[in-house]
Amino acid sequence: PEEPASGGGWSLPDWTIILGPLPKILADTGERMEQMTTTVSDVMNGTFLKTAVDSLVILWADESLTPMLTVFQKIYLFTPRIAELGFVRTLWSAITILCVIALFVGIGVLTNQVLKGKKDMRKLLIGFIVSLGTSIFSLTILNIINVLLNWLTQMMTEGIIGTTDLDYTSLSGQEILKALTMGSDALTDPAYAGKTLGETLSEVGGLFSLLVHTYTVFPVMYVLATIKILTLIGMAIGVGFWIAYVAFSGRLEVLIGFLNIYIRTLFVGVIMTLHWAIFVKAQTDYSLGEGIWAEMGVHPVIAAPVSVIVLLILLYFIWLKPLWRGVRDPITLNGGKVVENAGHWSEKASTSLQAIGKRLGSEGIQKRGLNFASMAKKMQDSGRKMQESRSQLGNRMLSKATGGVSEVLQGVHYEQPKDWAVQTGDIVTPEAMPVSFAGAQVVAEAHEIAHTLKAEGYQAGTMIVVPKAERADMQNMLALPNFQQKYGSALTYKAATGELVASGKNGSAALNELREAQFTVTDSVHGHTLDGVFVGQDGGVKKIATGKAVDEALQTVKQKLPAFTKANLSPEDAAAAHGQLLANPKRYPWVDKLKLRKDGLWVPEELVPEVKTVLEGMQKHGVKRIQLDLPKGSRFLGKMMKEWQDSGTHDEWLPAVEADEKTNRVLVQQEKLTSFQAAYDAYRKERTPYWRTASGKVKVILDGQPVDYGQPPLRGLDMGSFEDLQREMMRKQQS
Repeated sequence: PEEPASGGGWSLPDWTIILGPLPKILADTGERMEQMTTTVSDVMNGTFLKTAVDSLVILWADESLTPMLTVFQKIYLFTPRIAELGFVRTLWSAITILCVIALFVGIGVLTNQVLKGKKDMRKLLIGFIVSLGTSIFSLTILNIINVLLNWLTQMMTEGIIGTTDLDYTSLSGQEILKALTMGSDALTDPAYAGKTLGETLSEVGGLFSLLVHTYTVFPVMYVLATIKILTLIGMAIGVGFWIAYVAFSGRLEVLIGFLNIYIRTLFVGVIMTLHWAIFVKAQTDYSLGEGIWAEMGVHPVIAAPVSVIVLLILLYFIWLKPLWRGVRDPITLNGGKVVENAGHWSEKASTSLQAIGKRLGSEGIQKRGLNFASMAKKMQDSGRKMQESRSQLGNRMLSKATGGVSEVLQGVHYEQPKDWAVQTGDIVTPEAMPVSFAGAQVVAEAHEIAHTLKAEGYQAGTMIVVPKAERADMQNMLALPNFQQKYGSALTYKAATGELVASGKNGSAALNELREAQFTVTDSVHGHTLDGVFVGQDGGVKKIATGKAVDEALQTVKQKLPAFTKANLSPEDAAAAHGQLLANPKRYPWVDKLKLRKDGLWVPEELVPEVKTVLEGMQKHGVKRIQLDLPKGSRFLGKMMKEWQDSGTHDEWLPAVEADEKTNRVLVQQEKLTSFQAAYDAYRKERTPYWRTASGKVKVILDGQPVDYGQPPLRGLDMGSFEDLQREMMRKQQS
């Protein structure tokens, strides 16, 4: 403080100097008392305990999740490039080198066999070469698949969440799990970057949500991701072994089993990423008051645990269960069961396809359904055979080396097919009864017919029908030179029916001479004729000759006069059809032009195409055809059908049989099935079944053993490949 000015003045003293630090001490003491009061209050009302417990639980949760975060970061959303992992390349190389050496040895042996002229080894050699190339490039192929799948996953995730500026492959484990509970804001809002996963979960759903996610949701997701990556690594390392085993054993089910598990595992990764992306989107929409969860009032934090349970159940059936079956059968990876199941589901699909075909009345769809069903049954049989027995290659090679003695010692018993024709389905189609039209009739008065036809060049004429007993003599009479010279141009004769038309005065003179020659010419019809066409006074039209001039004369009648033709319906059906048509004149405006008479329904010539379609549609009925499968591999169907056609003994029902040599099956109308079965049984029982080996030898089964027959029997039944029969008999013996 400044010294007081001379002359003397007064000012307030500086109390801080007088009291010293006392005010600061009092202020600090007051703050501490307030803190103590707050603490005591918190203790009394439980807030202190709650805060301590919350902090402890969050700490425990973060510590529990820390070991999992690396797994979520590296393998949960995307499949790592397994081929670029050092230990995978090392182990894969060791196994593949051994397999490649074995394949090279096999290729050398087979090449030597092919060069010696054993052409049947050529396909096996090609299989070994393909297996060799596949083994060498297998890891590269799997790596390419991983890269493509990760690219598709990135596109899918961006499309669902709606963000294109994020690299989802670089997300940390914390960010992935935060986004699952907070939405995309956890990936883009810096406010969440400083918070731990436990703190984020507790803020969103409280301690319950934190505990559920920490000890239920996240561990399940962690285990699934771990199993996924371990499966892919194991299959990538051992792919060379499985490829080589397929080549040496010929068991295609090994490859099927490998592809089944590998593709399922890759697909599971996509499903897990899809589940994550959907719930990130749901969290984001919920925070904006949008989406299904907002409409239902259910917080996604509550729905997420339920969804993980559903995901686990789904993955159990489509992945974990097949994976466990493959682990239990590590050699074939349960490929036989895969084939059998595929056949089972294909059979169900074929049944639906056949039902659709019957509903639509489509024969083509029904045939495709039956073909699909046959293929499905073959798949099921193949799958069961794959599971029942191990490779038969060694047994067949031993049989070949010992001339079949090894089969006898093993107790292999050969037999002919028990079922020579198996019903495998039916086809039902609506088919129309064909309606034809016969005869011609002019509906007009006699004077109108005469006036019109005379103007078109027709002459007056008479038609008689020569009795059958006189037709040969009539033919000779008309061929006499003198008679031909006098009356040839006035007469037209149809020997098949005995119809004789005489035109003009010269024709009348000819009839008189025939009457004098004792021919019957009494039953005559008068009318008009031109170039072999006769139109009676009653309107009946007859075509006596053939040729262009005849057709032109007939066309003139149809154009100048109202010409009708009769439908080949019974009088009762004709009346019923006519009544049905009359009941719907709007749909059939031409119905009033039809003529219903006692002898049937007469239709104008110009309306025949349209009326024919309608009448045939009225007579539709369901036709059921049964499909029969002949013995598998047999090759006698084409020859049997040709022999039947050439013999002519089965013409009554043979048109109702449709044979397909490629699929070795026939379609038979149900009404003709008994006749076909009887003829088929008689045909095969009269012949000796025989099989051909790959080298061309003919084998016949005698007393349960295949015997070399030298040449095919004269009355033989070609049953196909002997090797196929041999495999089937060995399979039965082993089962």
